[in-house]
Amino acid sequence: MQPAHPGCSSPSQSSPSQSPRWEVADILRLYGEAYQQTHYLSPTQQRVMQAIVECRTARLGGHAETCPQCGFERYAYNSCGNRHCPKCQSLTKAQWVADRRADLLPVPYSHAVSQRRPEMVLQWPG
Repeated sequence: MQPAHPGCSSPSQSSPSQSPRWEVADILRLYGEAYQQTHYLSPTQQRVMQAIVECRTARLGGHAETCPQCGFERYAYNSCGNRHCPKCQSLTKAQWVADRRADLLPVPYSHAVSQRRPEMVLQWPG
């Protein structure tokens, strides 16, 4: 929860200045219907698209949040909870990345890709 005013000492989880200019939901609201006119979407894909569009809007309702430090109350829209929704999965993704970083050894890493010559590939009988 974000603190409501500068006097609140509780830390903010995110700030509006970090919000992206465009979200996936904005693009789907603008172009989703036209896209569906020219491309086939399965019923599951249609439900995902609708969930992303409705996520954190009045359509899903809302709830009150109260700051434990200053008592300020704000109202927030409910999220869709869909596993494909970028808003709902951003914290899960951040936790996954942090967990993977914790698994890394404190050494420099490099990634190399090589290709085998055709004559070195095993030939299967048959």
